[in-house]
Amino acid sequence: MDSELSIILDLASPVRSFRLFAIEQAIREGASPEIFAALQTCLIEEKDEECRILLAHAISEVQRRLEGRGSLDGTGSIDPKSFFDRFTAQSTSGDRLQMLARLSSRSAPELVSTAVTLLDFETNPVVMAALIKTFAGAWPSDKLDLIVTRLTAPNLCLRLAALETLIQRAPDMVVRHLPALLTSSEPRESALAIRGLAAIDLDEALAHLENLLLSTDSARKQVGLQNCLFLPFERVKSLLFKFFASESDPALLERAGWLFEINPDPESPFHLYEVAEMAPPEKAAIVKNIISGACRVIEKSGLLGDGFRAYMAKLQSWIFRRSATRFVHECVGRLAGESDPGAELETSIRKSLEKNHIRAIFEEAVKWPISERARRRISELLEKSSSIDSTSLGQTQAPASKESPGADSTFAGTEATHRENVAPTASTSFPSDQYSAGSSPANAAVDVFSRRATSTDLPPELSLEDTIRRVAAWQPEQRDQVAQHLTRIIKDQSSSVALASTALRAASRIECDGLVEAANFWLNKTDPNSVSAALEYLSHFDADRLFPLLGKYLQSPHPRVKTGALKILKRFDPPQAVSMLRAMMNAKNPEQQAFAFGCMIHVDFSLLRDLLATFLETHPDTSHLRSILCLFHANPDPENLYILYRLEQILPGSEAGPLLREVRTETGRLLQSMGVLDESRLASLEAEFAARLVREQEKSKVPPAPYTVQALRQQEEDAGRLFPVLRELVQRLWFFPVAAAIAMVAWLWLSPPEEPSTTRVKSGGLLALPTDIRGSVIEVRSKAREIVLLSDDGVTVILDIPRLPSWSPKPGDTIKATITPYRLLGENIISARLNAVEPL
Repeated sequence: MDSELSIILDLASPVRSFRLFAIEQAIREGASPEIFAALQTCLIEEKDEECRILLAHAISEVQRRLEGRGSLDGTGSIDPKSFFDRFTAQSTSGDRLQMLARLSSRSAPELVSTAVTLLDFETNPVVMAALIKTFAGAWPSDKLDLIVTRLTAPNLCLRLAALETLIQRAPDMVVRHLPALLTSSEPRESALAIRGLAAIDLDEALAHLENLLLSTDSARKQVGLQNCLFLPFERVKSLLFKFFASESDPALLERAGWLFEINPDPESPFHLYEVAEMAPPEKAAIVKNIISGACRVIEKSGLLGDGFRAYMAKLQSWIFRRSATRFVHECVGRLAGESDPGAELETSIRKSLEKNHIRAIFEEAVKWPISERARRRISELLEKSSSIDSTSLGQTQAPASKESPGADSTFAGTEATHRENVAPTASTSFPSDQYSAGSSPANAAVDVFSRRATSTDLPPELSLEDTIRRVAAWQPEQRDQVAQHLTRIIKDQSSSVALASTALRAASRIECDGLVEAANFWLNKTDPNSVSAALEYLSHFDADRLFPLLGKYLQSPHPRVKTGALKILKRFDPPQAVSMLRAMMNAKNPEQQAFAFGCMIHVDFSLLRDLLATFLETHPDTSHLRSILCLFHANPDPENLYILYRLEQILPGSEAGPLLREVRTETGRLLQSMGVLDESRLASLEAEFAARLVREQEKSKVPPAPYTVQALRQQEEDAGRLFPVLRELVQRLWFFPVAAAIAMVAWLWLSPPEEPSTTRVKSGGLLALPTDIRGSVIEVRSKAREIVLLSDDGVTVILDIPRLPSWSPKPGDTIKATITPYRLLGENIISARLNAVEPL
């Protein structure tokens, strides 16, 4: 983003540390009428005293530049005593700030000893912060302890100045203050602390950075993205892929995309495509532009020499493969889990087998770690389809849809079929899939289904099963011919549920709109087939109205309904979809666990990888091993390789090791063949695995440092468990003295060392499980993206709302809602995400 625009936007931010940073930038470089006007507007509205002092100074400095006035002291030598006398003679903090701002950089070494003296002399924290910043580079090493003491100052600008200086000069001196700094309520303070931690413990710094990027607070995500500039791109790019998978804010996505456009990296477009493939249309368009920019940077950088054209061809192949793999994976799940998948699924698979790139994945799937029932059914379908000559169907085959390689899916996630495929550059076209046209001795054995599948007619003599097969085979290019048939079937409330469901999925696939009301009729039926089909249709054509009702369908006992609802939830709120899957994985019910693994193909794998690895580590039995390894196999990624290696080394039993090794080997081979990794890069990664595992095991044997994510999370959990106990004791008057004593001991025990004198509420993590509440809206914030709700049992709930298209909340509204609490902010105050809402 343009620096000037960034300053103007941050001046209007509700986050104080953002405004302070923007004002300081304006002091250093502001020189436009637009910044001058923004500073004046900010001064009128600003309530914080630190900001007001700096704003007055910034306005003066920008005005000086606009008028063409130069520096006060120029480049000549300055006598330290004269400077001291002049500085202390200034009657206002603004005058002293101006003296510091107009010093030339050459003056710092000459005046630094005077600055050390002035730091103790000065009483205004804003001027103290300016002193530290002005002389940071020349500050004597033996006097840095004077700056360390300012890390716990009550004034934010002084803490930030001290922290920034120590990060540059002596990050080790910050270590004991890191727990307090990393958990600061000010995003920029915690972000600076992460930069300091990176010089001490890069792995932990990355873990904290991930927390920032995946936060629900947009300000924290913004500073997390800025921090990515200061850490090795090779280490932060995997975190950025997770960010892209979970984020929906266009402005933040574009900020993150800039990092890929200044860091040429041949692996990145492959991962970004996976995000775009799973994203709703608006987000996919943004990611597509980022992919294009990343490819242009790779080409201009010369990293690939003469191999850029070959690289682009491999990227196109990867795009086809990813869509096909996702389609095949869901087919495998249906074939394994349903005793009779029906004519619709059979039609979808057999039609898809006509495309070479999809058939190749089905042939590979026979060798995946899948159930024997699914393997047998796929083998049968492959054998049957091999005897059918595609040229004998009675009419010319339509070309493969360029909208999506997996566009034949009549039941799977069809988001990709409703948008332009994510090509890396505007000039790149996808190669068409060529079908085999050779003669076959089995031409006479072509079945009636295949002959009829290409027809757009529905003669009345067709049986119900053949009608379903025909409708299931219709493709986007046939929309004009079949739209009338689909409309008639879906609007006819006496239609067979099986046929109406097939028609709804076909209407989704070919983008036949105008059937929302009819789809709502089938949504309210009890048959899970029609409900899941209606969910799919409405998710594309009326998602706004559907979202508040998702809670009902997420609780459905029918896997297809719950899967459809989860796919919609993932579009609106990926982190919440992951939370739901985590809860199901950790349930004791094996069926719930199996369902969770089956649904994961619809969620970006970068958000699931660590979750799955942790599950295997904590559940050493191998009952779900094959399902999980199938997900790793379907989502090849360099990040998978070490995780598979580690699990291979630590999981007990004779079955796990060989399976893990097989999937890891195949993943490496596939990444090489598709051009994601070359041979030397793969060898380099594998050479580090053993040493990396030893480091991790040694680290696990010692208590975690106080600044680690693990230690700070444990502190939050302890605080979260303590608050309910204190509340109950306080309610019993005869226990009040005991409660007060416990509270004091807990406060001393839980508080980080040398906490700033301002009071901070200790928060605690909450188990992210959905719950139903009823209450009244008491405040609406941030353009209806956040509301404050007072529940009937007296709990104040601050609700994050991913999207409220069909309900405009206003104070006084009474609602019933399904929420997922995730953080305790204080007694009877929690943060939660809204899953579903019903205005009363």
